[in-house]
Amino acid sequence: MRQYLLNCFLILWLVFISGCSDVETPVGKMPPVLKIGEMAPEIIFQSLMSDGNIDDRLTNYRGKVIYLDFWASWCKPCLTSMPLLDKMRKELGNDEFEILAINLDNDPNNGRDFLVKYPVDYPVVHTAELDIYKLYQINVLPASYLIDKQGVLRYAHQGFKANDISKIRHEVMLLLK
Repeated sequence: MRQYLLNCFLILWLVFISGCSDVETPVGKMPPVLKIGEMAPEIIFQSLMSDGNIDDRLTNYRGKVIYLDFWASWCKPCLTSMPLLDKMRKELGNDEFEILAINLDNDPNNGRDFLVKYPVDYPVVHTAELDIYKLYQINVLPASYLIDKQGVLRYAHQGFKANDISKIRHEVMLLLK
């Protein structure tokens, strides 16, 4: 509960400071940061289970269909989604498809502890990018994006229920054809 409240505070704080700028806000409807059909914004990250000294980036996964999954250890739907995603990845292989899970816990140790209890075989990473919530329009966890082999956003999914996996698998299969 404490972690949940801390994460809520962080999100509210980010919303607050984004509005506390001396830059004049344009009048009218602002375009969303992300649009299906556009390139996925770059993310620099480190493996959650390593010492975190080696940076990797989203663009290094070009050439594969990527299911980019934002999650946190306190997220109950993530507890449901991660084993189902792991099973799907094992069935589809990782030659042309990869799941990349980005942990959003403030303390990466919480994500590590989660993975000790509930291990997965796909890459799980952590990023220090403070604007990741805004950059990827994360309002609910898990929040996921399907990215094609050229790095273009093709599908977005927020939240998770067990029966969502069939729709996600269908979208992945469309991109793998």
